[in-house]
Amino acid sequence: DLDIAVWATLDSWASGGNQALAGKWLSTGNQLSYQLRVNSTGNVLILISTTGLGGGAVVTWTSSVALNLSAGTQRWARGTLDVNNGAGGSTAKFYTSTDGATWTQLGADVTGAVAAPFAGSAALELGSESAGTTSLVAGRIHRAIVRSGIGGTTVADFDAGLCGQSGYTDAQGNVWTVNRSTTGRKTVVQSPAARSARSVI
Repeated sequence: DLDIAVWATLDSWASGGNQALAGKWLSTGNQLSYQLRVNSTGNVLILISTTGLGGGAVVTWTSSVALNLSAGTQRWARGTLDVNNGAGGSTAKFYTSTDGATWTQLGADVTGAVAAPFAGSAALELGSESAGTTSLVAGRIHRAIVRSGIGGTTVADFDAGLCGQSGYTDAQGNVWTVNRSTTGRKTVVQSPAARSARSVI
């Protein structure tokens, strides 16, 4: 089961393109696993690949309503996925929050077939996919929390407010370092040993 929450300020929450918030989604080497995304119209999606491949191996759950947030709004977006709901299917739920503590469900439960993500070796990546090449976020990611199981153990917790110029180590032992990009933005990269992540902040 998955539980991914991202606190972000996007230039547009319905940008006309996909914006990858957080996930392990690397097309090279067939290392697609899972991702939380905002699509072109402002709906929140959970995507998984059951085999690491694209195409028919990718299963998608899409929020039944869009976020409908104004440009530049700061908000938490969260998606949870029960890969086997005990009734012969899977259930995804989507939420928003202004404080990361009190959550409001976004639309209705979204059901599908039983499906679990591929346990691949791709990086945990924030603000983009496939090593920063596609589905780029326009805006800022302030924090991202990935849990093992719904409401379960936190396995990664990126906090831009703690990162500083040289990086930091989160409470889970993931080491984050900061590297300047050629555009002058800061790109945060987690150590390879902890499966790297990057975020424009």
